[in-house]
Amino acid sequence: MIIANEFPAVEQRSALSADARAILESMGDAFYALDGEWRIVYANRRALVFWGTTAAEVIGQPIWQRFPQLVGTLNERVLRQVRHEQRVITFEAPSPTTGIWVSVNVGPSGDGVTVYWRDISERIEAERALRSFAEKLEREVEERTRALSEVVDELRRSRARYSAIFENSPVDLAFMAVQPDGRIVCEDANPAWERHSGYARAAVVARSLEEVLPPEQAEFATMQYRRAIDSRQPVEYEYTARFPIGEVSRRSFLVPLPGDSGRIDHVLLASVDLTEMRRVEAQLRQAQKMEAIGQLTGGIAHDFNNLLTAVIGNLELLQGRLTDQRSASLADAAMRSALRGGQLTQQLLAYARRQNLSPRPVDVNDVIVGMDELLRRSLGGLVQVETDLAPNLWTATSDPTQLELVVLNLAINSRDAMPNGGRLRIVTGNVQQHDAARLDALDPGEYVRIAVIDTGIGMARSVMERAFEPFFTTKEIGKGSGLGLAQVYGVATQFGGTVRLASEPGAGTTVEVFLPRALTAEASTEMPEQHATDMPSGGGTVLVVDDEPEVREIAAIFLREAGYVVKEAGNGPEARDILASGPICLALVYYAMPMMSGYEFVRLARSIQPNLPVIYVTGAADKLGPGTVPLGDPIVMKPYARASLLKIVRERALASVPSV
Repeated sequence: MIIANEFPAVEQRSALSADARAILESMGDAFYALDGEWRIVYANRRALVFWGTTAAEVIGQPIWQRFPQLVGTLNERVLRQVRHEQRVITFEAPSPTTGIWVSVNVGPSGDGVTVYWRDISERIEAERALRSFAEKLEREVEERTRALSEVVDELRRSRARYSAIFENSPVDLAFMAVQPDGRIVCEDANPAWERHSGYARAAVVARSLEEVLPPEQAEFATMQYRRAIDSRQPVEYEYTARFPIGEVSRRSFLVPLPGDSGRIDHVLLASVDLTEMRRVEAQLRQAQKMEAIGQLTGGIAHDFNNLLTAVIGNLELLQGRLTDQRSASLADAAMRSALRGGQLTQQLLAYARRQNLSPRPVDVNDVIVGMDELLRRSLGGLVQVETDLAPNLWTATSDPTQLELVVLNLAINSRDAMPNGGRLRIVTGNVQQHDAARLDALDPGEYVRIAVIDTGIGMARSVMERAFEPFFTTKEIGKGSGLGLAQVYGVATQFGGTVRLASEPGAGTTVEVFLPRALTAEASTEMPEQHATDMPSGGGTVLVVDDEPEVREIAAIFLREAGYVVKEAGNGPEARDILASGPICLALVYYAMPMMSGYEFVRLARSIQPNLPVIYVTGAADKLGPGTVPLGDPIVMKPYARASLLKIVRERALASVPSV
């Protein structure tokens, strides 16, 4: 995220460097700057769209006059406070100009301020939905609470039915005696209490709270009992604690029972287990968070693919025209960086589950065995690599290349967690998932399990909760992109599986990847074909339809240099008019265009020229939803290189019957 005070003082738009202006104009969030007279001296494209205005209408205008809605609001107070105190302030609130919820970062910039904000309306809606869900759960708990209260009242009214209710109640019940010295001693506990706590009845009867519970738990429980005894009223409370059965969340009710003398000599404990409900709430929050991050990540990768297509294309053209060795070397370095950027977007798309993957039956054991030399070379001599591969392992639905990246990413993470060396084990096995609740986010079915286990430093709970977020890393600056586990998560979920993480500080880490069992046993470990290095040539007329001018221009240049006649269109209506003027040999169509999508244009085009060969271009695989692309039409993913584009154009042209 770009923080507002990272930019130098902005006096006017022209004072920005080309790089800074390019960053500000290309990012998906809004940014503007004010000078010491509160005049707007710069606003990026996203800010202008957000306001529904143009630069000419706002630049040079005092913000209080241009947007009087800000006067007297939190926004005005923060702007003035930042300039006065010269420190960064961040807040969230509805925008006074549009009413949309935004997250705002205001920072000092010389004698003025800079403001960066983003639309968080979707997150706010998600939080509201979560609160609604939580309220629903609370209502259910209240209903159960009322039912428990009725049970307690019935116990007090009818001693005759006490034994049957006590022994058979699904609710945890315990009968506690109040000793003259103030100690709380258990007289009896029902079977449900035994099951849900892990304590045996014989181990707690006739023993005080201090004798049964750890000191902190005993102190907390005693305080609740004293409240009930002193007030002579039922007490309700909720807590999370570790019992012999594990960590549990409970809502408990203490009912003070007076004896013949009027003194409270007994307290009835009734508890309802909330552990599963709290687990479901945590899963819902995590699922919504990961989905929101995935949508943001996929959108960023999609936009970068457009930028990289133009960058790589222009660099290829430049490489073919340079004769000076120094210039050629600089162009080659730029191309390597651009290609690394393309790899980064593929990792982001993998996390966001928007890759154009090729699922097939894969022999996981063969892939891991084939990686033996790669793993040993990558991990170094300090890490001992062991494999425990199931002999009758099912074939998995996966992609061999992506599976190699998954295993390699996990192995490298383990290596970094063992700076002084250690042992890395890779284990495979078959898993039959009958109970959907047994493995989080995994539907019932048959799966292949790949476990990567290390003896490293392990992770704290706070780190585990964020481990799969993109760009989150605990490594030193420059030693990790934070995309390793994020890519593993994205690939596994896109194939219909999931990832589980178990770790304790000082006790190592286990990462389990679950992939669905393939429907057929015929496995493949072949990697996809690489792009051809030759430059196929051709002839005929190609219609290039893309709303990104730079990308469209690059594609047109590639095709013209290969001998094609090229006609260009920036949207569907323009392309329709070109097609109506005469037949073409092939159409190269960007799918996600405004006004008219690529698929809508193709449907229209084929009503004019029925046998029109088409190649779709996209920056993210999920933009092409199921059933939206005919099976015979190939897809090219951005960013693409000249050789790969010309190869698929030639193949498509040769495989299709041209219209007359």
